[in-house]
Amino acid sequence: MSIHAMNAVWQHSMAKSGDLLVALATADFSNNEGFAFPSIHTLAKKARLSTRQTKRSVGRLHRSGELTIFKNKGPHGVNRYRLLLGDKLSLVGLSGGDTHVTQSVKETVNEPRKRECYAQ
Repeated sequence: MSIHAMNAVWQHSMAKSGDLLVALATADFSNNEGFAFPSIHTLAKKARLSTRQTKRSVGRLHRSGELTIFKNKGPHGVNRYRLLLGDKLSLVGLSGGDTHVTQSVKETVNEPRKRECYAQ
């Protein structure tokens, strides 16, 4: 599971409804580079769609340019997929794409904690 791929889908995908669910399900199975090889049945189960709806969604994601399909290149002859959200997917979390988040976390961690003592 790649949280980076899922974040990229949430932030940059133009997909809606079932297509978005399929993109998120694919991202959930992918590595940080966006490669995944779940079966259509597995994607359908994860996205809570029928296999036919899932096949249509995969096709729409492919036509929109958000998903590349490598036919029969996965284990046991399943398709291998790669999420393509521009160059955003390869940047998120890998090359400092989220530096503002990292900086704010560092600032929070480095702040001295105030301890309140109550004298009675």
